[in-house]
This record gives sequence, structure tokens and C-alpha cells, in this order.
Amino acid sequence: MRIAVLSTFLNLFISCLFLSCDSEPDTLLPELTVAGISQGEKLSNEVTLSIAASDNEGVSKVEFFLDDIMVSSLNKEPYTFTWNTLQSSDGDHTVKIVVTDNSGNRREEAVTVSINNALVKIDLGSYLLDGYKGYIVVTDLAGNVLYKKQFSNNEKLRPKPETSFTGENVNVYLVHHGNPYYHTSAYLNIKKGSYCDMTPKPVSGVQNPIKLRLKNTGTFDFLSYGTDYSSTTIRSINDTTITNFNYMTGGKIYAQVVSGDQGKYDFLDIEPNKASFDVDISLLSNVSKKQTITFPITTYGSFYLAGVGDEHSYFFLFQREFSGTNTSIYYPEIFDDYFQLLRYSIENRHYSYAKTGSIISDYPAFNVNATITSPYPSDFKLTFNGVFDHYSVDFESSSSPQFIHVYAPYYITEFQIPDFTSIIDVPKLNFYSFDRKYITLTDTEGMTQEQNKFDFDYALYPKGLLQKHVSIFFGH
Repeated sequence: MRIAVLSTFLNLFISCLFLSCDSEPDTLLPELTVAGISQGEKLSNEVTLSIAASDNEGVSKVEFFLDDIMVSSLNKEPYTFTWNTLQSSDGDHTVKIVVTDNSGNRREEAVTVSINNALVKIDLGSYLLDGYKGYIVVTDLAGNVLYKKQFSNNEKLRPKPETSFTGENVNVYLVHHGNPYYHTSAYLNIKKGSYCDMTPKPVSGVQNPIKLRLKNTGTFDFLSYGTDYSSTTIRSINDTTITNFNYMTGGKIYAQVVSGDQGKYDFLDIEPNKASFDVDISLLSNVSKKQTITFPITTYGSFYLAGVGDEHSYFFLFQREFSGTNTSIYYPEIFDDYFQLLRYSIENRHYSYAKTGSIISDYPAFNVNATITSPYPSDFKLTFNGVFDHYSVDFESSSSPQFIHVYAPYYITEFQIPDFTSIIDVPKLNFYSFDRKYITLTDTEGMTQEQNKFDFDYALYPKGLLQKHVSIFFGH
């Protein structure tokens, strides 16, 4: 009897000993490794996350959270989740992975990533006239439609492809029409994600015109006068047909007279609410800076100069016609930067040079030419020689208000504008009816082909860099 009791006691002791050991709670966190995504990464299209999870007691589940909303829960391997980022908004998002073991222990890891699926970004202003329809069509470089939509005024267009798109460049078409008007702007080979701000920049503070009365002009070679809103240059007092000028709030009147080999100028304060102002030319006292401008060839043309003020405001200084290989200009040397524009023509070629920055004294030649081998919007082909960045082609019809404007980088030597009737609700165009056609070749000095990404900034004048343009009429 005693032996039986002792045996039972020993069994109970051993059982309690083991139960005592097993009663220690499991506090070890599961292991977690995330592949396929990393902190700060820029993502697009579909992304597959792969999770390696392990635990001494076994893994109960792996959960995927997008911006704190659970989007998937898996209780067995493989722990993978495919995220279609096209269904998420562009911008920053937080992805969190939570692993839970069989004892309820949790380990989590979170990363913030940036989604960028927008093919392009366009902010529209009052783009459409009343009663007109507008459409955006985005295609890949082979012409396959990635996105199409009818838009309204003042929209912020952020088109995304309906399916995965891995290309780096797209073609963008903005079409608007209202019978019989039809206008298409085509931007070819645009870098994906490029931004274009088409909202109008309102000019505030414009005052009603003030009448300028010139006094004591004497004899002169050139006389420039006006305001910080507009100005004119004359060579004879008989040319004084423009005397009324708008001006900006707090603005000034500008006058400069050039006689012989000297120029004098002044900026005069405008008294509020004045309807007229007497400008006494004999009292101009500041000596103008003289500079000789040399042109690439002997020709006839015009030279335009404006001083750049605060917040990119302009003070129009003068416009001067010239004939020959050079001309002398006189201007107030008080601005940090000047906007200068040179224009001249040779037969059917129209040249223009533009720059914001220091004044150029010696304009270089722009030796570039294009030959159009197929002149139709639906089948356009060209060859060229010389160096330039990009070009634009204008197709116009003299018999109807129909226009197509195409912008493309230099290496696109052929293009086909689509027949949009199969894509959007617009009438069919006769691509052979355009009888007025121009091509403009543009080169930006100092900007390498690597720097020029061919986005929507085709028409901008980069500060400090000279842009050269030549427009060629090629008719039918």
C-alpha cells in the first residue's frame, strides 16, 4: 500500500514538474523579411511583395495593410501579395506587413513609398470656348491608346493607363472642336510624368491708359517712350500716333532719346488717377549704355529689348529696325536681366533669337535646314541637317478653321496624327486639305541633348540660354 502511494506521489510530482515548465508563455516574436518593396521607393504598375515569415511556434497569418486598411490576409505559404498601384492614387502611401504566430505574438514592418502612374500632368485653365468639346488622348509611341477622356475647363488632368505601361515616353493629343472649328495640339515623345501648366497667368494691377504728351523733343535719331506695360519707338515726331499706354499699379513712365552718339533716359513716377502726363524730353538726364550688336548675316530685321523686373515683370524698353550686319543700341543699364528678341527673314525662312539674361553682342549663325519628304499630318516625314533640339509643325486650312500643331524632338523624323473618329466623338478630318504649312526648328545653346528631356517645356525660354528658331514655309 505504501509503495502504491509513493508511486502515485512520484508520478504527480513529475507531471507537475513538466506542467510547470510548459506553462512559461511564448514571448518570442516571429521573424519577418520583406522583398519587392523598400522605403522611399517610387512605384508604378503592379508590384509583388514576397514575405519570408517564421516562428518557433509556427506562423498563424500574414496580413498586408495599405494606408492602415487591410487588403490581404494569408494563413499559409507562399506569403505573396500583388498590389496593382493603378488602383491607388498617385502620391505617398504606407505599406505595412504584420506577421502573427500561433501564440498571438506580432511583428510588423512598414515602409512609405511613392506611386507615380500619371502619364502626364496637365493643369487646364479656360481652355475651351463656350459650346466647345475638349478631349485628351494619350498613346504609346506605337499609337496604342493608353487613355482617353473628355475634359472641361479648369480641370487638373492626371491620366493613368488602364493597364500596365512600362514605357518612358508617350504621345499626348489635346483636341477641341465646335462646328466648324477644329484644333489639335500634338506633343510627341513626351517624357512620362511631365507637367504642363496651361492655366492663364492673370495680370493684376493694370490701370487705365494714360496719355503721354511729349514736349521739347528737339531733333533725335530714336525716341522710345511708354510705361512698364507697353512702349513704342519712333524715328520722327510725325510717327507719334501711339500716345495712350496702360500701366501697372505703382508703375513708371519710361522715356529714352538717342541723338548722334548719345542716349539719355529717365523713369518718371505716375501720380494716381492721372489721365495724362507731360514728358519733357529735354530733362532726361541719365546716360544710356551703348552697345554694338552684330548679326550673323547682312539683312533687314528688328531687335526688341525689355528689362526684367521683380517676379518676372517686364519693362519694355524699345523695338528697333535695322539693316546691315550690325546696329548700335542704347539702353538703361539698371536691370540684372534683359529679355532680347532678334528677328529677320531670308526668302521663305524666318529667323528669331530669344534670350533672358545678359545682352548678347554677337549673334551666332543658325545653320540648320529641313526637307519635307511627305507633308501630310497623317504621314509626315522629314530629313534635316544641322543641330537643333526640337521642332514644331503647323498645319492650317485656308478654307476652314481647322488647325493642327505638332511638337516633337529632333530625332522624330516621321509621325502619323491619328484619325480620332475611332477614338473620341469628333468629326473626321481631311488630312490632305491643309494648304498652309510651317515647320519651326529650335535650338537651345548650352543645353545638351541629355539635359533636354523633351517634356512640355518646348516653348520656354530658359533663363540665361539663347534659343534660336527658324520657321520655313513648305506649302502644299
